[in-house]
Amino acid sequence: MPHTYRRRRNLQGEVQRGNPVTAVLGEDLEITDEVADLIRQTNQNDIDINTKKNYRNRICEIYQYWEKNHAAYLEIGTYELSIEDKANPDRLYHNNNRDMLYESINIKFVLTFLVVKKNLTCFLCFNSQI
Repeated sequence: MPHTYRRRRNLQGEVQRGNPVTAVLGEDLEITDEVADLIRQTNQNDIDINTKKNYRNRICEIYQYWEKNHAAYLEIGTYELSIEDKANPDRLYHNNNRDMLYESINIKFVLTFLVVKKNLTCFLCFNSQI
């Protein structure tokens, strides 16, 4: 049975597949620094610094895998962090020098990493039991 997509019509009446990318309303509007600090505190959710570093290390593992095995996707699926990016208090980039383009990520390339990582882990576990 073929895979079907949910179809919808845009304002011009053209049929679109999947979820269209839309602009964020009011994206250019500013909020006060006090409100930004409150949002930052809310987003922290009491996650300790070691957990955040662990998250970033896992992301780093993925793009290092892409660097070795899918260099073309690394170039289009990630970007180099600028000094301003690394200084952003809302993000903890830890020791990373790249980040993923999450809005347009190709899940097939994440799955390739996960499959290889899982199979390598299973292989290492199996061999350590011998």
